[in-house]
Amino acid sequence: MQAYTRWHFNHLNFIMAFDNEPGDPAFRPGAHLSVNYFLDTTDRVSRWLGRDVVDSIVFLGIMAGNFANPPAGDPDETDTLTDGRTPVSITALSRILDMPYETVRRHAQALRAAGYCSKQKGGYVVPSQVANRLDLEELLTGMTQATLQLLDNLARIGVPVPAASSPSRENLGRQSARMAISYYVEGMAGLCRVLKMDAIRAVILLNIVRRNHAAFEQGLGSDLLSGAPARWFTDPMRQAVSTYCVAKTLRLPYETVRRHCRALLEQGAVESDQKGQLLVSGRLLNTQMGLAAAWSAWVATRDFMDSLAKAAGGRAMTAFA
Repeated sequence: MQAYTRWHFNHLNFIMAFDNEPGDPAFRPGAHLSVNYFLDTTDRVSRWLGRDVVDSIVFLGIMAGNFANPPAGDPDETDTLTDGRTPVSITALSRILDMPYETVRRHAQALRAAGYCSKQKGGYVVPSQVANRLDLEELLTGMTQATLQLLDNLARIGVPVPAASSPSRENLGRQSARMAISYYVEGMAGLCRVLKMDAIRAVILLNIVRRNHAAFEQGLGSDLLSGAPARWFTDPMRQAVSTYCVAKTLRLPYETVRRHCRALLEQGAVESDQKGQLLVSGRLLNTQMGLAAAWSAWVATRDFMDSLAKAAGGRAMTAFA
């Protein structure tokens, strides 16, 4: 990883592990896909829990800590979610999630009160009655399907994944869902750290960026492969989004979103148009913070795909070496 931390983000021509050549256009849409994956996972888990964004992130952090060292044997056996769980402490969660200790403690206690985790010696665990729920199996299946879609979309934009070491669909099961949880937790923590924002504000900012790009998101792979990369991240194609729309999309209280959006405006992380709607322009995306955030998401995705390839029995992907 040290080799990837020495970049100066004021230069646009990155030479990255995924790139075929300096400045390869796959970088930006690849980071965009990665962020969308994080947002979709946040939404999926938040709906499953029926709770807010931070509860969802803390819940996944507990799961990631519990299953960081799964027992030996078949990784897709159903009992691997209930056996060999490692309790995770608030201190460890705070470090993993890059969140204040008190914030993590408060949300972990709320999850415990709701029955989504329990406390035992050494920390918090997802209890058997939650781990064995049929709808949790559906949640993990959904994460696996989202992982497959991410791989397909990355392939569409020309990410050079060697076919010989690519994870096969047959080998992606519950193990990949566990790996996806770790990828999400580490990826979101990295984004929050780079953006210097708490989880709620970071998710709000990322959602604004996503909504700005909604008009051309469907053409993600085809436009690039047809030789029109210049269409990416051009301001005329961005659509400003209202605070109300962001709050509705994230199912957060309007006042909470309004307060964070006002702070984002004051920080210069977003701009507003004449109607007061929100926009993250190309100028903002090309700041040191914007480029560092995209790079953080890209590195997390690189490491995740490398892990998937190894889990499927392939060698480490040469493109990620």
